[in-house]
Amino acid sequence: MTLIEPTGGISLDNFGIILQTCLEAGVPRVMPHVYSSIIDPQTGNTRPEDIIRLMEIVKALV
Repeated sequence: MTLIEPTGGISLDNFGIILQTCLEAGVPRVMPHVYSSIIDPQTGNTRPEDIIRLMEIVKALV
């Protein structure tokens, strides 16, 4: 498998362990779908601070 797209229930709380598990399984490309977990329900906008946190997690694991 060269690509996996985990989806459903992914949040900042479990993003790291999901990514780590995929990488440890030897999958070279992982495309997690975080969907609405990083969207502000009041404004409908993506929360920039959540994107920053996701990137910090990715950089720490890759």
